[in-house]
Amino acid sequence: MGHHDEAELHYKAALDLTERMGARPWLAHTKEDFARMLIDRDSPGDSEHARELLDSALRTYRELGLPARAEHCADALIGV
Repeated sequence: MGHHDEAELHYKAALDLTERMGARPWLAHTKEDFARMLIDRDSPGDSEHARELLDSALRTYRELGLPARAEHCADALIGV
């Protein structure tokens, strides 16, 4: 909705929470969603950060045996 800076704060809080909980699938989903927001915002440094988040999410999806999510995530990497 155009509130990228607010969204970034929420994503960072969600990353922290899901990491502390050990909720790996949700952590990967959050990283992917956060990356997509960064790609949409397109501020300096966003594409690099988005690529890091997507790379991490992709590794997690593959480790967890979630091929459909991994493919979806890999598709997002193509555009970064």
